Amino acid sequence: MRLFVVLMCVWGSSAVADGIVVSDCKFRGSPPEIAECSVTNNLKVSVAAYSYSVVIYSTDRAVPWIDTLNGSGPPTQSNKVSGGIEPNETIRDYFGHWTIPKRVEKATDLILEVSVHEATAADGSVIAID
Repeated sequence: MRLFVVLMCVWGSSAVADGIVVSDCKFRGSPPEIAECSVTNNLKVSVAAYSYSVVIYSTDRAVPWIDTLNGSGPPTQSNKVSGGIEPNETIRDYFGHWTIPKRVEKATDLILEVSVHEATAADGSVIAID
């Protein structure tokens, strides 16, 4: 069965020049355990790490498969980036290691929302995104 994937990414406010943008995600595995996404740093400083939350759901289900802010996994996860992300640079990065039941393979669509909450600059300062 082919799994259609719809991806929706949510990012920081325009007050920080769109913060860190997560886009072009592709699930890996069956059922999907990770997603590989493009991450763009729209801040004016280099980023060494960022914290995020995720929601993975199907439009035909009332309860999400994963909702890290509401009980399905740690509230936020953090990615440290080797070499960092320079201003206006886009890299490929991985999100995940979720525990999703095998029955998700029957979903006709799967939607991923990634919300970036804060970034750690190269100098160690923390930048709130939301």
